Amino acid sequence: MTPIPVVTSPLVTDWILAWTTLLGAVGTVSAFFTAFVLMRREARRDLVHRQNERRSQARLVYGFITLDSGVGRITIVNDSDQPIYRVWVIRQRDLRDFYHLMIPGKKHISMDVDRAETEWFGVVASSYAHPVTFEFTDANSVSWRRTREGQLLELTTEGAYAPGEPPAPLR
Repeated sequence: MTPIPVVTSPLVTDWILAWTTLLGAVGTVSAFFTAFVLMRREARRDLVHRQNERRSQARLVYGFITLDSGVGRITIVNDSDQPIYRVWVIRQRDLRDFYHLMIPGKKHISMDVDRAETEWFGVVASSYAHPVTFEFTDANSVSWRRTREGQLLELTTEGAYAPGEPPAPLR
């Protein structure tokens, strides 16, 4: 006996099954893509939150120089509720002042500067405050540099300094 070849055209149900399978595959890929995008967004949000927490104390520390009646005064202010350590005020090219500790109860430290230094800082005879560059270590042992432009830069371990040594030179 020889087999009889049977040729049938696809039924409507076969086409419906093929299309639903294809739509299911597209839906699965879309779901994986959406989950991936949402996980990346959440990871970025967590990173920003951790960075904000890390910078929370350092944001509240700032410094400025004022000139009043010909007398210049540099002031560093700690408005945080925790102490900061190893405050280096960068004054003239090789002159740096060092303070071991600024406790939260004592909100600021000040030092007088002479006319040559006020000119070096670019301070004109006015009552306006001009920012200064200084470095400090926060309560979490993270070292920071606040620049004259107001930027807050975290110092890496390569740029950090050993106890009792001045900070790395300005770049």
